[in-house]
Formats: sequence, C-alpha cells, structure tokens
Amino acid sequence: MSDPPAAPPPPTIQNNALSRPRRSPAAALYGAFGRGGFDGGGMCIRRARADDIPQIQVCNRASLPENYNDSFYARHLADWGHLAFVADADREVVGYVLGRVNERHTETPAGPGSTRPTEGHITSLAVSDRFRRRGVAKQLMVAVHDEMEKLVQTSKLHVRCSNAGALQLYASLGYAVVDVVQGYYHDGEAAYLMAADLEAARENAARAPARADLADESRGAVAVGALAL
Repeated sequence: MSDPPAAPPPPTIQNNALSRPRRSPAAALYGAFGRGGFDGGGMCIRRARADDIPQIQVCNRASLPENYNDSFYARHLADWGHLAFVADADREVVGYVLGRVNERHTETPAGPGSTRPTEGHITSLAVSDRFRRRGVAKQLMVAVHDEMEKLVQTSKLHVRCSNAGALQLYASLGYAVVDVVQGYYHDGEAAYLMAADLEAARENAARAPARADLADESRGAVAVGALAL
C-alpha cells in the first residue's frame, strides 16, 4: 500500500499591515462594528447562550462539512461558555466561534482553580455566506482570544490544508503551522495544526485592518477530533 500524498506546504502570507499604528483588540472590534461591538446594521459580537444552539446548528451546517449534534454544543457551552461567541445580526446568529481550555493532553475542562498546565483550542468557527468578507470571523477570533488569554498563553487549532482563506485569516492573527496531521478529517483530507502565542495574536489583531478582506474567511473549518460527535 502506497503512502498517502504529502500535504501541500503552508502558503506564504503577505502582511502589509506591520507599519500601521497599534490598536487594542477592543479598538479593532469597535472599528469593525462601532462602539460596543455594533455596526450600523445592528450587528454585535456577544457571548453564546443555550437558546442560540438551533441557529448555531444552521450556521454550522450551511458553512462547514464538520457538523455536530445539539448535545455537543450544549456540553461545550456548559464547560466553556466563557469561550463561546456569536455574531448577532438583528437577533439572527450569522457566525460563531467555540473555544476551549483543557488540562494538557486531557479532555478535562480547566477551571480557574486548575493547578495542572492547560492549553487552549479553537474548536469551530463559521460565518454565514452573506456575512462573509466583512471581518466577522476575525472579530469572533479577537473575542475568544481576549477571554482565552486570561487562562493560557497559547491557542491551537486544526484547519484543512486546502482552506487557503482560513489559513490567511489565522496567519494574520499570528498562527503558524507546527505540524501536519494526515487523514485528520472524515473525508481523509489532512489538517495543519496551527498555534499562536495569544499576546502576539492580540498585537497582530491590533495591527491588521479592522475589516480584513480575506478570501472565504469563514471556511475556517476547525475541529478537535476528540470532541467531534
């Protein structure tokens, strides 16, 4: 049996924003959506709630090939509700991000009193088609990073090797490829494992344009295999 084909090399990311003045992540968020996280059309980034799950499901299934059942989302909100955010446009969930923090190399949620080393992960990110290319995915990532940085120094995620738009988005936030996981997805495609120092990610988010015009940014199909149901 022949070996599986090698994953393509990570793309070269062009970042022309390094000379721009630094802004805080909060300033970047306001720059995209207005004071308080709102834009002129009633958009806001807010914490996810249990009653958002049906709409999160709709967004996920319309955007990503990696889908989950209701119990997955309910469990995630119960364990890591502080790391779950939605983009709300006039009471419609048009994007979401799920993050988690575990005790290292386990599936045990790490709480504020945890004495074991912990690590952060981005579990899933999606934006509805008609709201793409507006910087929504970036602002969801800024929100989850801000909370995650209170607990850990590093965030990791998996992304399809073919997903150039998501790779561009994550690289603009300071993520770098650290490994290739062959056959990670159910259809056999390989994944890049990416990692970011959260302090550097915060600085990159402040440098980058508030409305980063990243190709197909919401196809950031990231999923932690051990959690996929």
